Amino acid sequence: MADCETGPPRYSESKDFLDIYTLVKAKGISFSDRANRELLVHIFQAKRVPLALLGRIRDSREFHRTDFPAVLATVKTGIEVKEFDHYFDFVLELVNELQPLWNV
Repeated sequence: MADCETGPPRYSESKDFLDIYTLVKAKGISFSDRANRELLVHIFQAKRVPLALLGRIRDSREFHRTDFPAVLATVKTGIEVKEFDHYFDFVLELVNELQPLWNV
């Protein structure tokens, strides 16, 4: 955990951006909902990951972009996939909504 707090990410998680987009859109998840925010806090606590790390995502765009072609290779035929920036920017918008959770 100390490495992830101070250093760059250890491996690309570009699939996470696509997964988050897909789940939030398909399930209509809203992080303005108090219960969803509380659940997110508990998930981060259980994983022992500081919420403040979300604020550093914006600095990792190019790092995560490098792995996106590998993600594309895993997507089923016929499913439309947009450019990486579409998913990354979507997650950044969510992170901006969540900023009050770590800026207390």
